[in-house]
Amino acid sequence: MTSSDRSKLPKRDRAFLKFHEGLTAEALSATVKDANVSNRLDERALRLYGEAIEIDPTLAEAYVARGCILLNNHSEHDKAIDDHTRAIQLKPNYAKAYYHRADTYSDDGDSENTLSDLNQAIRLDPNFGAAYSMRAACYKSRKRLDLYRRDLQKARELKYESTNPFPKFLSP
Repeated sequence: MTSSDRSKLPKRDRAFLKFHEGLTAEALSATVKDANVSNRLDERALRLYGEAIEIDPTLAEAYVARGCILLNNHSEHDKAIDDHTRAIQLKPNYAKAYYHRADTYSDDGDSENTLSDLNQAIRLDPNFGAAYSMRAACYKSRKRLDLYRRDLQKARELKYESTNPFPKFLSP
């Protein structure tokens, strides 16, 4: 599709194209072994998510994806929380937005907000194995071993085993 063809598309479609290009760049970044290439792909993804948001500021998924890169690659926690919060404002039933904001709060050591967002993610999607797994870790750090075991068991029932402490947008 040429750029002139793209300009004829509705704004939402153009934004989704940028968003999906960002997802592709981010997915490729995870597969390459050269750190410089991986970093360039992540920066490309970050730029593409921003462009998607500029085209359509109501695209909640782009805010979540950008927030994940801001957290995991730039340690920009406040900006990541802002992006996840904006996604939640746009799409209040978006469980992954709560999950990723919880991940950011967890990285900041804010267990109250982490737990609150994980509870909401699980309320919205009772089959969200990654949320149970992260909530189990939160309970373990609070020495709530009964709740830790319960959530760990639920995550296993849902066939979720965490192999990455900082999941990318595509993983959970």
